[in-house]
Amino acid sequence: MLPIVTLSTHLLLLMSLISGVHSVDPPITCEAGTFTAGEPASVICNFRTNITATMRSIAMTRYPPHAPKHSRGKDVLLCSWLSEEKKHDCSIEMANYTFDTALTDHLTVRIPAVNAEQVGLYMCYFVPPEETQAHSCELRVQARPESTTTAITTTRKNITFVWSLHHALLPFRSIGSLHGVVFDSQHLTGLLNACLFLLNH
Repeated sequence: MLPIVTLSTHLLLLMSLISGVHSVDPPITCEAGTFTAGEPASVICNFRTNITATMRSIAMTRYPPHAPKHSRGKDVLLCSWLSEEKKHDCSIEMANYTFDTALTDHLTVRIPAVNAEQVGLYMCYFVPPEETQAHSCELRVQARPESTTTAITTTRKNITFVWSLHHALLPFRSIGSLHGVVFDSQHLTGLLNACLFLLNH
């Protein structure tokens, strides 16, 4: 039979192992995506547990695209746990970012007008990060498409110009001359096509 002290030690060790199994943090996932330049964007980290209830500091870090493995990123947001006040104190560490102050089981960081400087991999984790299982997500930026209104306006101007040129050259539609140059229908068609090409390039 084991001595009482040894038995108690084994029981405490077993309880700590059981407690450790249940206290393992679930993996933190991340959501980003592709956004249009100049439009609002967001990065959402799902901690899968109540952040305030953990009483632990958290952070979000951005890594440049195609960054070497184990490279050091730049902190976007830091939320330090204040044990006396029983709350998090959060601060943005990079310009052009904001965040939702309500911390539940997820953290949302917003970018009012995204640009190429915010492209990269984002990751959220508990501090220290060595104790966190975290997955990164990539934020991408695509060019703003040409405005439909601009395209329509340009097309209308082209049509108006070609129509005006066509009417101006109507007297020379048959074989004739313009400043000493002989024109026929084939020449006029080529001239109109050339003008249209120049307008579109």
